[in-house]
Amino acid sequence: MNCPKCDGSLNIKEHEGHVGFHCNSCHGILLSKKYLLSLELTYKFSASEFISSLSSQQSCVTAYKCIECTDHLHEITIDGFEIDFCKSCNGVWFDKSELSGLITKNKLNENSSVWATGFFDVLFGIASSF
Repeated sequence: MNCPKCDGSLNIKEHEGHVGFHCNSCHGILLSKKYLLSLELTYKFSASEFISSLSSQQSCVTAYKCIECTDHLHEITIDGFEIDFCKSCNGVWFDKSELSGLITKNKLNENSSVWATGFFDVLFGIASSF
């Protein structure tokens, strides 16, 4: 599989039994719906609430294609960061700067919603494992 952003090769990354994809070139991360659902087993996290939240956001279609279903990714702004979301298969792509920025901002925010708290804990773990 190739990165939707830079066409570099994607590697499978595992963290605490959860599997996502990491680009060695641009350091972006793809988290599939299956990955998001698996987080519910370990963290205080609601994948359905997270996916619903992303789906309800205003978005614009990008030129980038999802590596899982090949539909176009949609750009969504969350906390001032633009992430890419596949409305067909619910995969989420984070560029390296988006991931680290969201982690930092949400680690400092005590008012994070329930779905964000567990989600950013696991993202922090994944980011530190690179």
